Amino acid sequence: MSDEEVDEVQQDKDAKPPDDIGDGLFEDASGMSPNSAFAHLYRGEIHRMKLWRERMDKTTHWAIISLFGILTWVFSSSGRPHYLLLFGVVVMMIYAVIEGRRYKGYEMWHQRIRKLQRNVFSSGFNSDTHNDADWQSELADSYAEPAPNISTKEAVTHRFKRVYAYLISILLMSWFINVFIISEGSWYEIASIGMFSGYFVLPIVVILCAIVVIGFVYPYDWSSDEELL
Repeated sequence: MSDEEVDEVQQDKDAKPPDDIGDGLFEDASGMSPNSAFAHLYRGEIHRMKLWRERMDKTTHWAIISLFGILTWVFSSSGRPHYLLLFGVVVMMIYAVIEGRRYKGYEMWHQRIRKLQRNVFSSGFNSDTHNDADWQSELADSYAEPAPNISTKEAVTHRFKRVYAYLISILLMSWFINVFIISEGSWYEIASIGMFSGYFVLPIVVILCAIVVIGFVYPYDWSSDEELL
């Protein structure tokens, strides 16, 4: 290859694509039309949502396995320490935070798919379907600068209400059953943890119960699609 040909190839590599390269990508039925480019785009979004959903479900599965592992070990013998149930509560809270962070990623891809389903596929099946006013600009912004559409607080609160409030409630109820019903002796001696007596531990457990109740019934603004409420 001559030096001139090498220079031409290098110029082609350095050349910037035209600003209107994506204009009209989905407007007609020829070339890169919705039958090809759009199908690949939608398939990619489905794959991303499925991947993040699987990551989120794995956290739930590990939380349930941890829950039953703790319950089985504590109630398998009368000499098992009760504070492992309280340790399980802390573990469940950590799982809730991890799952909430993963839910933020899942919800971003889910919102894109729902916009496409409502405004493209729904209109394809029924032309009288009402479309969102700014769905195209919202999708364009999402592709230009991807960012979660819900906060970490909202995501953690949502997963706590849906899953972890029930798991933590099971552990707290198991603690009361273990200390006040199953175990023999004075409850304040059984509930003690090291140098801390039962009179100190019980208020902490009651506070944990109050946190679960407040977290479960406390209203919060939900910025996702209404069908997930």
